[in-house]
This record gives sequence, structure tokens and C-alpha cells, in this order.
Amino acid sequence: GVHILGTTANRISRVWVKNNIFDGCSRFGACVEQGGRFVWIVDNQITNCETDIALVPTAAVANEGIQIRNNQILHTGAVRHAIRLEGNAAAVSHKIIVASNIVIGGFLTASGLLYAVIDKNIVTSGSFASADAVCKISGDVSLSVFTGNVLARDAGASVGPCLSLERAGGVSPTYTRIGHNLFANDRAGGNFVTVVDTIRWSIGSNICRSADGGAG
Repeated sequence: GVHILGTTANRISRVWVKNNIFDGCSRFGACVEQGGRFVWIVDNQITNCETDIALVPTAAVANEGIQIRNNQILHTGAVRHAIRLEGNAAAVSHKIIVASNIVIGGFLTASGLLYAVIDKNIVTSGSFASADAVCKISGDVSLSVFTGNVLARDAGASVGPCLSLERAGGVSPTYTRIGHNLFANDRAGGNFVTVVDTIRWSIGSNICRSADGGAG
């Protein structure tokens, strides 16, 4: 795969990862570990990777201006994460756009983000044995929106929600908007949205369909 690793003194800037096929990468298909600035990951086909696309800093060097768009992901890895969006506790990733991606069979997680837009993605969970949400937003996520997405939890997955906002690392998500999404939970006993210790957030204009509601 592609692994982008910058330092405080040597940022990796103005990079396009575009029109590639990533198949069988042992850890990441495309990864911006840290120090990325104005990086676009767009129009790729990714499958058979442990995690398909990731922002996973291991030091306090922020990622900035990252766009992840129009990728098609068939997640077949043994771990549930298809997309991981993370920031370091001392240097959150900021100005992040994740839009118009199709993810079949994997989860999306987000933490340590500032000014994030997660918009018009389709994410299906696959059949992983995890109670985590199909999209889990946790910890220091602030001034961000989650709009126009389709989240589907498959019948073969563990019981859990489509979306969650949760406190993590002693920090709560704050100033977050959830709107105009479609949540389909085909796992009996599961709910749509779980919110725990989240500050200043709003939710509205979503369509929700549950297996517990019967056919329809």
C-alpha cells in the first residue's frame, strides 16, 4: 500500500493517491500516519487489506487538509475497521473531508478530529463479532458534521447501533451535527444511535429502519 509519514520538520505536502487498485496489503491500503498536509486519497478500489484507509498518528504531528473521496472498498480483512480516522491526543487531525465513499463489509471509526465532514458515504458492517457502532465517533471530535450517509448493520453482525458518539480518553465529542442520514439496523435487538457523555450536539431529519419493526 501507500504509507505517508512526515515529521515536524519535514511535512509531506500536496500528495494525490488516485486511481489505484490496492489488493492484499498486510496492514493498510492507503495510510497517512502523521505529518500529512493537503493529501487527497480519491478514486481508488481497495480490497483484502487489514484496514483499507487510515489516519493513525503515532506522534504529536497533526494531519491537516486530508480528503478521502470516491473510493470503493470491499473490506475482507479479519479486523472490523475499513476506515480509521484518528488524531494524536496532543495534535488532532484537522480539516478532514470523508465523502462519497462506498464501504462494503467494514466499520468506520473517528476520534481526535477537528473540523471534520463525513458526508454521503455508504457503509455496511459485515458480520463482525463486535458491539461497536458501524460508525463510532469517540473522544476529542469537535466542530464536525455527519450528514447524508447510509449506515447498514447486517443481520449477521453482533447486536449494536449504526452510529455512536462516546466519551473516550477522558474527552467527549462536542459541537457535532448528525442529520439527513439513513440508518438501517438489520440485527434484531440493535438500536440506531447511541450517545454517551457527548456535549453540545444535535440530531435530526434522519430515516431509521429496524429489523425489530418487521417487514416494510
